[in-house]
Amino acid sequence: PPATVKTGLTGQDTSKLVILADALQPGAEYLASLEVSSLDVDDARAPATAEVTITTVPEPPPAVGIAGGRSDEVAAKIPGGATFRLRGVVAGGGAYSYAWSIARGGVTCGATLCDASVVADNTTFISEVALNAINLFVPPGHLLPGAEYRFQLSATRRSDGKLGYAAVDVTVNRPPYGGSLEVSPRNGTVLVDDFEVKASSWIDDNADDYPLTYTFYYRRAGGSYGSEQLPLGQPGYSTVQIVQMPIAGDLEIVASVADQMRGAAITEGVA
Repeated sequence: PPATVKTGLTGQDTSKLVILADALQPGAEYLASLEVSSLDVDDARAPATAEVTITTVPEPPPAVGIAGGRSDEVAAKIPGGATFRLRGVVAGGGAYSYAWSIARGGVTCGATLCDASVVADNTTFISEVALNAINLFVPPGHLLPGAEYRFQLSATRRSDGKLGYAAVDVTVNRPPYGGSLEVSPRNGTVLVDDFEVKASSWIDDNADDYPLTYTFYYRRAGGSYGSEQLPLGQPGYSTVQIVQMPIAGDLEIVASVADQMRGAAITEGVA
């Protein structure tokens, strides 16, 4: 049977038909007709009529996009060891339900991001990262250096259950690796003898990450990185530095090797 449609007419002499929002069903065909007649009772002319067919189309799925944390574009390669942010974008009004999924190597990772060894307690990922919000924030330490991830955002329109989604692929920067640190000679006199400190064979996966930057430090033997250690000189591109030890005693030399994305590898201390 024909559907009853609220037109919003305010009087019999209204020449404009107004169909209220959500009055027409999607995927249906309607016939709108107009009859015009004279108000003169002595006018014998028959009323004039006109018709038009209205076809409604189903509302398309939500148009979903993903933007970077600080820009509209998402970088193909992201720094490791930093908070990773993505912003979801859904065109049009209405209420939506959101769900993020993360995959590595074609395998959906869920809360563990495919590698439980990356996080000391991978169950904290669920509590630290909201996967059902329009924006995604991944704290440091949850993404594996050198790994490729696909981040997908799904948006379901609550009014009709239609689903839209978007996905981006990113690679996590891997710091330099594979090198060693050498100190020669291993004994000498403070502020007198020269020592050669050399970082050898450090490489990076991406040519755009060169040149590498080398910073050499000294500390008391048995200390940890960042514990009472001081630089032996300014950071630079040279793999070799000639220095004199500024203090006496058993010392350890440490090198930080960083790429252009500030991904740094820290060597073990050399006594």
